[in-house]
Order: sequence, then C-alpha cells, then structure tokens
Amino acid sequence: MTQKKIEQMYNALRRITMYDNPARLKKTSGARYGLPDFEAIEYAYENVLAEARVGLRGVRMPKRPASENDNPSAPSTSPDGEQKGADKAQERGGRP
Repeated sequence: MTQKKIEQMYNALRRITMYDNPARLKKTSGARYGLPDFEAIEYAYENVLAEARVGLRGVRMPKRPASENDNPSAPSTSPDGEQKGADKAQERGGRP
C-alpha cells in the first residue's frame, strides 16, 4: 500500500473521530443546526459513512493469511459457533 493511501485512510479516520457523539448531538442539535436530535444523528451517520468511503477509495482488501485457506472443506461457522447457510443445508442432507 502506498504512503498516499495510508495517509488517505488516516485522514478519513481522523475526521470521523471529530464528529460529535449522539448524546452531544441530542443536546445541541437544535441550537447549532436547527434540526431535531434524531435528524442530526441521521445526518451524522450518513456523513461518517461518506468519510469512510473516501478513506477506502482505491484501497484493496488485504489478502487472507494462508492458514485461513488450509482447509476449505471445513464447515464455516458464525462468531457464535452456528454453521452458516450452505454448510448447514448440506449437513441436513439438503441442497445449498
């Protein structure tokens, strides 16, 4: 990854950390922005997503380590230990 891309991601994260938290938006949204609290939070959420998109623009997803690809036939599980869709269906004898 180039230094420019790293700086782009860092700058986006830095801008995101400067957003007001929901509690502060609820208290000050009327006076500062002339918006009801729920609407100010909604706009802030949309702005955070837009900042994240800008930070990730042109950046590729990192490759998985080889250890994660060692056993592709092993059933995949969710974080709570439950098997996912196709693996669960195959275990029941159904089609994925």
